[in-house]
Amino acid sequence: MAEKDNVNSIVAEVMKGLAPAIGQAVQNARMSPEELNELKKPYLDPAKEASNLRLRRMTQAEITRGLEQRKARQDNCPHKITAQGGVTTSSINVVHGLICSEPPNMPYGLCGHCEKEIKSQHWVVDYDKDDPAGKYRLVPADPLYWKVQELVEAEISGNNY
Repeated sequence: MAEKDNVNSIVAEVMKGLAPAIGQAVQNARMSPEELNELKKPYLDPAKEASNLRLRRMTQAEITRGLEQRKARQDNCPHKITAQGGVTTSSINVVHGLICSEPPNMPYGLCGHCEKEIKSQHWVVDYDKDDPAGKYRLVPADPLYWKVQELVEAEISGNNY
């Protein structure tokens, strides 16, 4: 029994010596809410983030290059087709606008070569961070819209170009 008391007294003395150290460790282990929120954030691999950023920039550059090429193709397009026998006709097709088109119920032209949309004067709603309804802007008619009007008149009169 004396041996058991001896062990108990040794354990009690060790615990007395460890109690302040354990208390200090608990105090040091407490975290602020900001530190806890920081621990909850998922790990982001810097190499993967750099790779994703590089891919986004490459994709954006590719899209920009494609838009520039399309614009150049549309600017240089003669909007004409030369058939066998040397007969030249317009490559602009008339699309009769639907309710959902811009401008509604108005015909517009679509070039079969360069896919340029030739529209009359119409309104466009641009993004505006201060106004959720957007900002309205009047877009002037395309300089080639006269050709679309000629084609519509030819359709009405029965003459085909």
